Amino acid sequence: MRILSFVLVLLFPLAVVAEVVIENVKFNSQAVPVKLLVYAQKQSAPTIIISHGSSCIPPRKLQWAYRLESWGYNAVVIDHCVNRGIKPHTAQDLPRNLQVEDRVKDYAAIADWVRQQSFHKGKVGLIGFSRGGEGVLGFLNEAYYAGKANLPIGYAKAVDAAVAYYPSCLIGDRELREPPIPLLVNIGELDALTPPINCAFYKEGSAGKIANLMVETYPGSHHSFDLNLPDRWATTPRGQVLVVSYNAKQAERSFENTKAFFDKNLK
Repeated sequence: MRILSFVLVLLFPLAVVAEVVIENVKFNSQAVPVKLLVYAQKQSAPTIIISHGSSCIPPRKLQWAYRLESWGYNAVVIDHCVNRGIKPHTAQDLPRNLQVEDRVKDYAAIADWVRQQSFHKGKVGLIGFSRGGEGVLGFLNEAYYAGKANLPIGYAKAVDAAVAYYPSCLIGDRELREPPIPLLVNIGELDALTPPINCAFYKEGSAGKIANLMVETYPGSHHSFDLNLPDRWATTPRGQVLVVSYNAKQAERSFENTKAFFDKNLK
């Protein structure tokens, strides 16, 4: 493990925490091709691992690190891209250079690493966004991904609870029948990029019929509804479709749901 830099960052009002950048993490004696941004509490505390989507780590994604820190958790942000040679905002490179099983291996490795750190105490959480949310579903789908990621069955228990924001379920949901740990899925009702109807567990999870699974749908919300970004449109066979749009009211509701979920399962 090599610590590359140490800086102080002004976060939520009146809160100052240390950001530590770490590379050369190893798992089972093998180097893990990630860079970590670590935001630790002054006292040891539970830790939540953050996994970005296809845009890698734009600055606004770090808002989640600050948010989790303000809730009393350590936050460890995984940069899956830079050490794999993927530049930010190059989503077209991800299918070739960053598979779901790569994220699964990264999560297992970083959860193991977290539990060895002095800043950590207690349980470990995981939260992923878009393709990161897809990775979360893949991580919990041990029946399918244990072999592809070369991990033993039971590896998902390295994490105690997980949240997936607007995940793509067409890949990550493959054969996922019952999560081995508590899982919360937050997804926009109008999401055109990752429609909730694509999730096999959508109706059952929303109705509370699957153990360990909660699905929260946010009315009038599109992809990335939790991020205060300009609207983004895309051309599809159906014409122009709104694919990214901020919804302040539903974003706040999702923050409340996510905090309550992690507090229940990690504290």
